[in-house]
Amino acid sequence: MSTKFSATVCLDRNTPDNWIGVALFSSDTPVHAMFNFCNAFANHSAVVGIRVVDMDTGEIIFDWWDEDNADPEPSDDDLEMGFNPYLGGYDFDC
Repeated sequence: MSTKFSATVCLDRNTPDNWIGVALFSSDTPVHAMFNFCNAFANHSAVVGIRVVDMDTGEIIFDWWDEDNADPEPSDDDLEMGFNPYLGGYDFDC
């Protein structure tokens, strides 16, 4: 039995480095047990995201984001050619 999976939670969607480790699971842990653990965190008001990662491969096993804190849908203006959403305007690098 070795530690294979890591569960982390995000407390602020605007700060991607704000992930906090909350649990480690062995390779023998049933997947449904990890999902139940994650669902318990999903009901907490301070948590906006939770993720379980396979520490050997880096594969994301479970990834949940709070819909209330989701990124807004891009407007039609954002989809125009040359619009750079990071600059908030046009950079004309089409």
